[in-house]
Amino acid sequence: MTKTKIFFTEEKNGYNRLEVDNYIAKLDEAYQNAYDENQDIRNKYNSLLDDCRKLDVQERTEFNSEIIAKTLVNAEVLAQKIIADANKEAVRIFVRAREKSK
Repeated sequence: MTKTKIFFTEEKNGYNRLEVDNYIAKLDEAYQNAYDENQDIRNKYNSLLDDCRKLDVQERTEFNSEIIAKTLVNAEVLAQKIIADANKEAVRIFVRAREKSK
């Protein structure tokens, strides 16, 4: 995640509400995109897992089940990283916005 300095216009009772709301809307959109991407990865992972379960032992050996298993694990790790990064970024931005609005 890239580090970005965020600036909001100061007003009498805090920060410009529209600027903060627009920023939070952008954050929400980025989080939703990451979440949707994670869901796509999970769906592909589950589909591949189902396909692997349908193959008999000999076919799995022919397809090199070790490579398939590593690919599935990597997909799960990537999905978890996307979620964790999005959650960290969301918390960081909300905390910073709350601190600046005080």
